[in-house]
Amino acid sequence: MPLKRSVTVQKRAIMDSIKIHCLQCYEPQEDIALHLATVCLRDSTDAERAAEVQRAEASARDWIRNPRVWDFRDVCMLLPDRGSQMAMVKELIRLSFLVSNQPHMDPGREAPSSSPTSSSADIIPSHGKK
Repeated sequence: MPLKRSVTVQKRAIMDSIKIHCLQCYEPQEDIALHLATVCLRDSTDAERAAEVQRAEASARDWIRNPRVWDFRDVCMLLPDRGSQMAMVKELIRLSFLVSNQPHMDPGREAPSSSPTSSSADIIPSHGKK
């Protein structure tokens, strides 16, 4: 069982090293409990702050456990013009998101080639979890 214990210890070490974002001010915090007590919830009770710490920690765990994946078809539903779609895809990739169902990009071109008959409206959005 030492292997399982070391994996658990490693996971805990990773969680301890992650900055947790305050869900009140959306800023990353080294010590969320101290931050809430001195800044965002300084006028709240200890119980209210403890509940907010739990909420922020749960949010951080959820962010880590759920993959950061966008489907290009969802981007097309949100942004109707191709230039905005491609700019959004580039930004998502820059932020280390995975973008599935991307159109083929020619190395020498900024935007993908699209046939005159196809448009972003023809793409059916996925209903997967982001």
